[in-house]
Amino acid sequence: QSPSQIPSQSPSQIPSQSPSQIPSQSPNTDTGAPTITVFPTSGPSKMPSNSPSMTAPPMAAHSKEPSSAPSLSSAPTSNPVEAPKTPTARPNAPTTKAPTGDRRCIDSPLPMFVNGRRRSCKWVGKKKTELRCAMGIQSRRGILAQHCPFTCRLYYPQKCNKCIDSGRVFVMKKSRNKLNCEWVRRRPELIPTRCSKFGVKETCPVSCNVCG
Repeated sequence: QSPSQIPSQSPSQIPSQSPSQIPSQSPNTDTGAPTITVFPTSGPSKMPSNSPSMTAPPMAAHSKEPSSAPSLSSAPTSNPVEAPKTPTARPNAPTTKAPTGDRRCIDSPLPMFVNGRRRSCKWVGKKKTELRCAMGIQSRRGILAQHCPFTCRLYYPQKCNKCIDSGRVFVMKKSRNKLNCEWVRRRPELIPTRCSKFGVKETCPVSCNVCG
């Protein structure tokens, strides 16, 4: 049957085979069941529904701006290793020093005469040290090891073990005078004055009475 062009005043008990072109003026009989709609309602219902709504809740829009609060890491951070407060002292280079408190093994800082030429203890230790330390062995002035006991300690250790005056003629730093340890003790009243001059105590420790 084809649908009627004029709506009936009361609803039909038999459903039509095709939908009506004109909507009905009154809703269907209230069945008490919730109405299922595909669109959300504009406002909340005043009466609570007997069953949950089938409408999917609207999803919150994603914010385009980043969150101001920093994200917290779930993994704990490892404990930092504290730097040492006290710096590690650097080891000093080993140095060889003469015995403290005595004058038995100290080279004279004054140059001496060797075969008519001025020589220092540095010259003795530069090369051929053993030969140079023994120079003057037959001379009444004594060997060079007496003037440079520290430089010659490997070859003449007894010179470091005994406090002795140098037998060599030495040259004073300022006056350039050629003197020896006999000059130091020649006048006892002048010994303190003469021993106060540069290098005399190291050269003549016995005459200056500074042996440890």
